[in-house]
Amino acid sequence: MSRTPSGGTITKQSGGCAGQAEKMLYGDPAAWFRADVTVRNLRPLYVGKLLRDKEFKSAVGAWSRCMSKAGHPFPDPDAARRSTREHSAEQTRAEEARTFANETRIAVADATCARSVSLRSIGEQREAHYVGELSAKYGHALDAHLRMQQQALTRAERMVPART
Repeated sequence: MSRTPSGGTITKQSGGCAGQAEKMLYGDPAAWFRADVTVRNLRPLYVGKLLRDKEFKSAVGAWSRCMSKAGHPFPDPDAARRSTREHSAEQTRAEEARTFANETRIAVADATCARSVSLRSIGEQREAHYVGELSAKYGHALDAHLRMQQQALTRAERMVPART
């Protein structure tokens, strides 16, 4: 069991094949679980600030203008993604084809616009800023999570034979 930064608790059964794999990769599965729960649950502590961030809002606005010019007027990427899920579960083949084509057009425009306004990099920079503000309280978990991830990758690379 591990407490989340917002005060909730998350439990996990350990053991079996997954438990053995975690032990091989992370060394201490309980320490990994605690760090992972903390890091994965920091978002509620900063996402509101990120969404109100002037630089991020400016990039989202530029993305929205780009999308409108491409024929897809959405206020933000989440609205664009939600729109692709708004269809009946029971469709004819023709309807499925039209839905897929529309999803593809929106996805291509989304990616094109996001790249043109540097939405991802701005979002990542601003997110790093707000996560950094939490480092005084959660830095130990952030550091442990990163260290264990890197160690797990190194261990995994040693376990998998190199392709030639």
